[in-house]
Amino acid sequence: MPIYDFIGNAEINEETESVQLETSEEVIDITIDQLNSGLLLFSIEGKQIKENGPAYFLFGDGSNQEAPIKGLKVIHIL
Repeated sequence: MPIYDFIGNAEINEETESVQLETSEEVIDITIDQLNSGLLLFSIEGKQIKENGPAYFLFGDGSNQEAPIKGLKVIHIL
């Protein structure tokens, strides 16, 4: 699911450039453009992600398709 569906109505400051993805293991810095083009994955083969869930983050360019960011808990827009 495109993440823009979730954040599209948020009033994000036009000067915002960076975002932090907080997982159960770490905090990952990405750009606002990477966030806007990214995808959230909530299920695999029709089954809810339970292990390392509740969601995975995939870059829109597919560069991390084989190793998505797992355990996404919080998105901090800086």
